[in-house]
Amino acid sequence: MVEAGRERLEDMVSEVDKGTIVRRFSGSVGPESGELLGIAERKLC
Repeated sequence: MVEAGRERLEDMVSEVDKGTIVRRFSGSVGPESGELLGIAERKLC
């Protein structure tokens, strides 16, 4: 996950070899494992 900040989206994407961009996530993150459980909407692969 990438925290909100001032870096441009294009710069962040250029640093990733393979991944998924999620614009909206509804769910939770496991506090110990960091696992995501929920629904990702408007994703780009």
